[in-house]
Amino acid sequence: MKTLFIAIVFIVIVLAAFLMPRVMNYLQDKGLSKKGIAAPAEILSVEDTGNRVNYNPELKMKLRVSPENLPPYEAEVVQVISTAYVSLFQPSAKITVKYDPEDPTRVIVMESGTIK
Repeated sequence: MKTLFIAIVFIVIVLAAFLMPRVMNYLQDKGLSKKGIAAPAEILSVEDTGNRVNYNPELKMKLRVSPENLPPYEAEVVQVISTAYVSLFQPSAKITVKYDPEDPTRVIVMESGTIK
């Protein structure tokens, strides 16, 4: 009985260690999508990380963000993009992002319809 309890505790700890960073990133991104400031950006480079979420690829993108009240700067974002829109995320494409006014390097790519 004691061994079963230890095994269950071990499994819970391992699952928590694996899931907690993903949950925290999701919550931070969700907050940024609501409270972040929209800005145009240009995709400088795109790389597929090899990870998939519901068959959608996770892309690592280097961006040049051009906010109204700041000089342009480069940022990097790793985000899952719907397979329906992946082909649109190419170098030199213009997109809309939201950035954290307290830490402008924290950026998320807005949903579809933001590619110009």
